[in-house]
Amino acid sequence: MNIVVLTNESDMARYFVNKLSFTVDIKNVYIEKKYNNFSKKQRVIKSIFGERCLEVLIQLKKVLKEKKSKVLELDKKIEKEKLYQYFKDFNEIVAMNKFDFYNINLTSTRDINTLKSDNIDILILFGTSIIKENILSLPKIGTINFHSSILPYYKGSRVEFWQLYYDDYDYCGSTVHYVDTSVDTGDIIIQEKIEVDKKDIFWDLRYKNIIKGLELIPKAIELIQKNEPTKKQANIRQQVFKGSMITEDKIKELYVKKGFII
Repeated sequence: MNIVVLTNESDMARYFVNKLSFTVDIKNVYIEKKYNNFSKKQRVIKSIFGERCLEVLIQLKKVLKEKKSKVLELDKKIEKEKLYQYFKDFNEIVAMNKFDFYNINLTSTRDINTLKSDNIDILILFGTSIIKENILSLPKIGTINFHSSILPYYKGSRVEFWQLYYDDYDYCGSTVHYVDTSVDTGDIIIQEKIEVDKKDIFWDLRYKNIIKGLELIPKAIELIQKNEPTKKQANIRQQVFKGSMITEDKIKELYVKKGFII
């Protein structure tokens, strides 16, 4: 079975894929490059100085912004502390050279044909943007995704934040589901809850879900191979959460609620 992963260029994505490869036979890994998400000013800088220079400037701007804000500075500090609390092997796994991690532009016909040439049975998504039908239709069996909630509740991105914000712990967990053209609405293959402590913050839930996802994806693939039935999602009314909805004020509000002094 040809299993391919499409992910992003973060170190966490590299960790996730390398760790997953211990239990899943992965053929190739592709990194989604978001070439068309630049502003007009950024495109001018890119055309004159090159893409690498632009990426450095974007990261520098992000760092300077975080230094100006005590809230974001605290969040960044806790993110790093929690990362090494949950993933003691993080640096070791990230440094592994198991895959080439090919960059791919999903708007390029040539790159899509490269993906197509892998003769994919299952495409696994981790941390990508919304993927269009022309990519979803490539795998013979289907495209699957790991999502950080008990679907159909809390669709969208960074949803652990809202579970904590609303004290709604019933839906904290992970789901592996087939991907369709809507956001997190595909048939459920497997899902399990995670244990939540009342003191947990966003990064606790995020990293617990990543650990759970690494457990569930191999199980999901086994269920697919056995042709086990999936479960259609219940039709509920709930908004799709976006990362942009998490403002600095809301981050501060949640930290204060959890007992942090800012």
